[in-house]
Amino acid sequence: MILLYELHSSKHLEISFLKIYGIGKNRSKFLIKSLGFTSNFKSKQLNDFNLNRILSIIKKKKFKIKKNLKKKKIINLKRLVELKTYKGLRRVQGLPVRGQRSRSNAKTSKKLNK
Repeated sequence: MILLYELHSSKHLEISFLKIYGIGKNRSKFLIKSLGFTSNFKSKQLNDFNLNRILSIIKKKKFKIKKNLKKKKIINLKRLVELKTYKGLRRVQGLPVRGQRSRSNAKTSKKLNK
């Protein structure tokens, strides 16, 4: 159990790390490489010493995970809305933000926001 996440004991460690919010494939590979494990290492082979090493690496590298990452995402979205940027206004209106068509697509979001 790392950071209140239960790791799959039968799966490889690289895949088990993906269950933690904020750790993707690259960070998972980085953690395994920095710990000196092989890619075939399973999470059931971890002991308390290795778990402490994982936690220390996460703290040392200042990875934003779990609540910190979610809070940062929310703050960034609120900032876009407060600055009244195009992205912020589109987000408030519930329309596509990243340049997608809205003449023929996004009809459900248009209907819901009337």
